[in-house]
Amino acid sequence: YVEYDVGFDDDGRLHGIQIDLAGNCGYSPDLSGSIVDRAMFHSDNAYFLGNATIYGHRCKTNTASNTAYRGFGGPQGMVAIEEIMDAVARSLGKDPLEVRKLNYYGKDER
Repeated sequence: YVEYDVGFDDDGRLHGIQIDLAGNCGYSPDLSGSIVDRAMFHSDNAYFLGNATIYGHRCKTNTASNTAYRGFGGPQGMVAIEEIMDAVARSLGKDPLEVRKLNYYGKDER
């Protein structure tokens, strides 16, 4: 689960973002906390986010607990920012690839 608030200019360059990630941690802690942490750490993926605040919420549910597996939280964070990039591009009527390229780390002052 992800909610976000993102600030960007008319070109699609991100200037600030708040991301709230929630992980379904199941009925016992196991490694769920670490999985949510990794999702937070990877939520920038390849992009400079500007002023960023990222929250991770661990949700206890009646499902099986999470444990170590391939990727271990990284893909969840990356999927979140990729959806955000798509949403920025859609709102501006721009090609999503161009918005992504504009926000890569290592461009200009970033």
